[in-house]
Amino acid sequence: MKDPNDQIILAIETAVAAGSLALYRNGEVLAEKSGDPQISRAADLLPNIDKLLRSANLELGDIGSVAVSLGPGSYTGIRIGIATALGLGRSMGQSVMGVSLLKAIAADASIDGRVIAAVPTGREDIAWQVFDNGSPVTEPQVGSFHDIIAALSDLHGPATFHHYGLSDRLNAIGNALNVTTPDLSLAALIASAAARGHAKPHLTPIYLINPARSRNLF
Repeated sequence: MKDPNDQIILAIETAVAAGSLALYRNGEVLAEKSGDPQISRAADLLPNIDKLLRSANLELGDIGSVAVSLGPGSYTGIRIGIATALGLGRSMGQSVMGVSLLKAIAADASIDGRVIAAVPTGREDIAWQVFDNGSPVTEPQVGSFHDIIAALSDLHGPATFHHYGLSDRLNAIGNALNVTTPDLSLAALIASAAARGHAKPHLTPIYLINPARSRNLF
């Protein structure tokens, strides 16, 4: 029986910034590719998947499973990623796994203990969630940078602020927390998390909206 860890995972992350793709097998990133911020995700996703496969001398038939980000992030980006993953999975007859992006950041093998995973979600909003040794302590939340600073004041004990794309906005709390950025792309983190059993059996998107926006406060 073939070792499932020997299967190649194609990971798709289209919820944050320009998105990213990764090929992953046996704890190793075989290839990665980031999207072009000047081109829509829908326009360049399939061509970029083809380029990624060719860069690793692979074909679509070599893929053992597809892992896709469930968000949080751009609503449109999440939908594009999930729809593409489902289409590829069905065409190949392979399984499609959904992974919480914040869970993937918190499950990064380079850190442990209490972790605050966070990503920018557009319009100056930030999504975050607190984990303790990989288990969620809070539900995913979204708000302004001031909101997350206020939320952090409620934490007791040390924590690592493990984030993606927030380096320029962390000076205000940089001395109060151990601030780190993942070494891997978000797609590679999605693949790694899926390979280590953090995938969900369903593809329910994680849509978050800043409550202040729903009240038209800005």
